[in-house]
Amino acid sequence: MSDKHAAPLPDATDLKPKIHSWKDDDRVKLRAELDAAYFILYGISRDDVDYILGTFQGIRDEDEAPGGQGPARAAIFQALDALEPTGGTTK
Repeated sequence: MSDKHAAPLPDATDLKPKIHSWKDDDRVKLRAELDAAYFILYGISRDDVDYILGTFQGIRDEDEAPGGQGPARAAIFQALDALEPTGGTTK
């Protein structure tokens, strides 16, 4: 969806700024926090989170690149640690 499709609503409501401009770093962090929150809400263990993330080709590709653990997986586990005081889900 291009920005021009989002313009009519702000025009009709006088919202300013008219179009929200995402910053890539903010978007990555928010996605990781949402993923972590859903894992916690569903009671998925940390080991199972690790397995589930490994089923996504994009995350596997990131993990296989030089440097080991990819940024998406690292961001999700960082968010899990921040949201769950025990350092991840416990069930």
